Amino acid sequence: MPPQTQGGTRTDVDTASIGLVTIDTSSGAITSCNDAFAEVVRRRVSDLLGCLMTDFIEDEVKPVATAVVEGIRAGYISSVGGNVEVLGQAGPVGVDCWILALGSDRPHTTAIAGVIPADCAAPEPTGPSDSALRPARFDPNRIVLATLDDDWRIIELAPGSAGQLGLPAPTATSTLPRLHELASPGDAATIDGSFGRRASTESSESFTLRLRRADERWLPARVTVSPQRGPLPARFGLAVWLMDAEEPGDAESARVTRLELTIRQREIVGRLLDGHRVDAIARDLSVSPSTVRNHLSAIFEKLGVASQSELVELLRGAPGIEPGDDAGARR
Repeated sequence: MPPQTQGGTRTDVDTASIGLVTIDTSSGAITSCNDAFAEVVRRRVSDLLGCLMTDFIEDEVKPVATAVVEGIRAGYISSVGGNVEVLGQAGPVGVDCWILALGSDRPHTTAIAGVIPADCAAPEPTGPSDSALRPARFDPNRIVLATLDDDWRIIELAPGSAGQLGLPAPTATSTLPRLHELASPGDAATIDGSFGRRASTESSESFTLRLRRADERWLPARVTVSPQRGPLPARFGLAVWLMDAEEPGDAESARVTRLELTIRQREIVGRLLDGHRVDAIARDLSVSPSTVRNHLSAIFEKLGVASQSELVELLRGAPGIEPGDDAGARR
């Protein structure tokens, strides 16, 4: 049952909370999950551990979900995605979801599922289908799911995901890299800052990195790291959304990279382009709003602009605005 994608629509993974849950493929029981998944079904994490995953899926999809998990265990299914309703305490919730095999063992004893609350009503099937899953609003082939230890080293990775990260297929004796080793050296400060915050808090965090692909290109990716609650050795769940080079926003990232800004200034500019306000940027970077404003003032002076709106226009390639232009002419 190949993943299906509905053209023309896509869930906004840049702002969505990605729920992650690991499943024992022999029993179908939940072995760990993050807070985002618990929020979707409106239950406490402690009440979810040990429950069957199918307890939270509408009846018409249960046979399909059971078959998928069994197929993952047997090794003839590596990933499936679709749009479905999960049963929360407040009623059914439409979600985009995908399930992947996890680890290199055979049979696959663990599956990992990612869940993103849908931002609109589920689409109706456009044609005959042998699946009760409706077409998803995302391309599952651009999703990587994994588990991390305390040092953010990958513990288990979906076999089909290794190539997407430029890695050889994992084996039982493979030593998988830390997240830091997969990213561009220019993004080290972003990872280190997030890693440090995760050492003192128990919340999830999303950020953008450039990851090396098998063809040696650096491509942007939206990365979410979140604590996994449960008895497994994994401390964190990792969800990676691989962006296309031609995807909106990538040209802006390239312009930011070419400008002579410090790493911190690039972090601030990137968040500004994502539509974040100063207070939100300050919270995200664990600094004060005044520190963010001081950085912005330095950026304005360096690039010859007078306001946030001019800065955004510059980085989005507005006609007639180039770095180094006389800002006084526009004041």
